[in-house]
Amino acid sequence: MPGGLRVLGIDVPEGLVAQWVGWFAPDPQPFLVECSDDLGVDDEAVLWPEVRDTYEVYGVPVGLRLAWLTEDAFGDLPRRRRAEVVRAQVRHERGLVPTVPGWQHLVGEAVRTQADGRRFVWWPGVLAGHERAVLTDYINEGRRTSEHQLVATSV
Repeated sequence: MPGGLRVLGIDVPEGLVAQWVGWFAPDPQPFLVECSDDLGVDDEAVLWPEVRDTYEVYGVPVGLRLAWLTEDAFGDLPRRRRAEVVRAQVRHERGLVPTVPGWQHLVGEAVRTQADGRRFVWWPGVLAGHERAVLTDYINEGRRTSEHQLVATSV
């Protein structure tokens, strides 16, 4: 991804853009699952701060555990099972489980068939080639542009 990015009126250096991509769509990523679920639960795994913030998982609720799935492992699940997992993330209030209609115009039709047709998961493969557009829209959504350039340098 050559060059930086400009969001909210702020120039973002290339190195930070690359980090954002990794935080936005890591592989593997955490999924909140029922205690009885068999999806690669790892009770020893640590949520590093960026991933904790991305998915808004600040503590695992009682009765749930974290399963770490790779993009390949998720894709290998039958579609019905992927749909169940994605719907459970919405139910358990895990962040970053976007709607298909909200993002299909940027990333294409593949997100409609990833899970239940209404929600999907950001994976590196989904984000590839669309990083700048997706990150710009995601970061800008509902936020005001910075006015830091209007402040005199003497302040």
